[in-house]
Amino acid sequence: MRPLVSRIFTFGAEQRLVPPTANPVIGVKKPTKETTRERVLTDEEIRRLWVACETQNPYVCAWFRLRLVTAQRGGELLQMRWQDMDPTSHFWTIPGTFVKNRHGHRVYLNASARQILKGVPRNEKIVWVFPKSFMGDYKHVGRRLAQRTRANILAEPKPNAKARERADVRGHDLRRTAASLMASGGVPRFVISRILNHSEEKNITAVYDRYGYDAEKRAAMEFWNRQLSAILKGKAGTNCRRFAM
Repeated sequence: MRPLVSRIFTFGAEQRLVPPTANPVIGVKKPTKETTRERVLTDEEIRRLWVACETQNPYVCAWFRLRLVTAQRGGELLQMRWQDMDPTSHFWTIPGTFVKNRHGHRVYLNASARQILKGVPRNEKIVWVFPKSFMGDYKHVGRRLAQRTRANILAEPKPNAKARERADVRGHDLRRTAASLMASGGVPRFVISRILNHSEEKNITAVYDRYGYDAEKRAAMEFWNRQLSAILKGKAGTNCRRFAM
């Protein structure tokens, strides 16, 4: 868009339709290319981060751990309500109004997720699992936990990395880590996509596919539960078979 606007005003100036100084692009810096973050935590970092969460209040601790366990967006977890969880099927239904892409979906809460939720203090008068008034400075919890003086997330910082890159864990890294480890264990990408609730608006097949994939999501999240449990016990790669439906 920037080059096109510049060419239009340059042509106008050449034709004496506008003064040369009328070009709005003059003096405006070219936009920098946006880089996609690719951070995936190592097994050791996951263990350190998990333990470091205990330094936070029980709401923040549970919320941050659930970002890894459920692979859901932090903002959608903040909208979690007790009434949206089915204690029988163990599915959490997220209404579309609470979802970034406006597509509501169902999240299977595996044993680790259910155990975490048991530790969250519950007030019968409050519908929210994570009331904002109890969350404190939750937005910067990842950076707080990643500081070497607190959690020592990185075993050996890269010598050429900037200080903030050496000790930086963002909430979305947990979602990416969960998805990456599920994929490495053999979970099909289309199942992971359903778990992450990625938008498929441009896919014509999605218009006709209204199957909920609950069985597949349940199997994948049970597998991820075994994977994560093995990592936390320091036994990753030994006690966990590859995913199979």
